[in-house]
Amino acid sequence: MATIARQNDPHEFVVASSRALAKQVVLHKEEASSFADYVAQDKLLDGVVVLHGGKIVFEAYPNMRPWERHFAWSVTKVVTATARAVLHERQMVDMRALVARYVPALAGSAWASIAVQDIANMASGIECLDIDGYHDKATCIYEMEESLGIAGATGREPDSIEHLRAMQIQVKPATEIEYVSANANALMLLVEAVTGKPFALALRSWYGVRLNLRPTRWWQSAKRDSSYAGNV
Repeated sequence: MATIARQNDPHEFVVASSRALAKQVVLHKEEASSFADYVAQDKLLDGVVVLHGGKIVFEAYPNMRPWERHFAWSVTKVVTATARAVLHERQMVDMRALVARYVPALAGSAWASIAVQDIANMASGIECLDIDGYHDKATCIYEMEESLGIAGATGREPDSIEHLRAMQIQVKPATEIEYVSANANALMLLVEAVTGKPFALALRSWYGVRLNLRPTRWWQSAKRDSSYAGNV
């Protein structure tokens, strides 16, 4: 794990619980219940926090204990995308440029001919589709997660960057949007190359300090951070 350490005191939100929200009827799997009952009964929910007007109006952690962290999985891609947006806003990255302009590690690979914007849009055309299966050890996505220490080891011990470099383009970039987690890893390398910092340290300087987050762990193999899986 790569820990994004908190630098300042956390922000304390005012709690103003809304009975109306708790009693609001919601429909889930064709069954009606109050919002509070839905949250309490859904085994897939770790926690729910609703903010309104800067105050916490609903908060529940039905399947978490105070010392546990939530594994965010692909929600983490939002953080990676925001990091890329920070670089663009600061004019440190031209979204129209080819990614190899910023990431030497991807030069000479299929990624080298793809624009940063297309990667950010999930329109890189790279063949490593998530839909091919996270549990099939023969798929590209499984081997990528294995290289990050997320999937169970098969004995292949793939290197995450070399695995990225070996990927090929299956459709012309910018023509189709396909869910490919490898795009987020390419953006992670871009953030590292442009900032000159490991991914977790770059995030700490932008998020951990300004938002006063509690210490947050980024999933990391022995060699790499992950741009799409974190504990918060």
